[in-house]
Amino acid sequence: MFDDDYKQLLEKIHSAEKIWLISETRFGFISFQAKKIVDRIMPLLTIYLTCSGPYMRHVTRYRHNPDWGVLYIGDGDKVLMSDWCSRFTSNLGVKSLGVYDILHVEEADL
Repeated sequence: MFDDDYKQLLEKIHSAEKIWLISETRFGFISFQAKKIVDRIMPLLTIYLTCSGPYMRHVTRYRHNPDWGVLYIGDGDKVLMSDWCSRFTSNLGVKSLGVYDILHVEEADL
């Protein structure tokens, strides 16, 4: 168990309409720090799984979860990150807001 302020952060994440993850990129993907944030949102889901097309997905704990998008800095692999973001948001039962290079932030629906 971590002794930090993540519980309060999780409450804010849960009540938001949109979450934009802003990250530097390493090896074409989001940084390990950003990935750690995503990994720690699992309390928004339950341990139960359900079939969704050809995939197994977690059952969401709450009716509402925010839509997620990624703004990245550096030489990210946009195709890889877009596919990951789509799968991640599908597991949460929400909409992907897309993946955008910070230099083209005007394309994002902020």
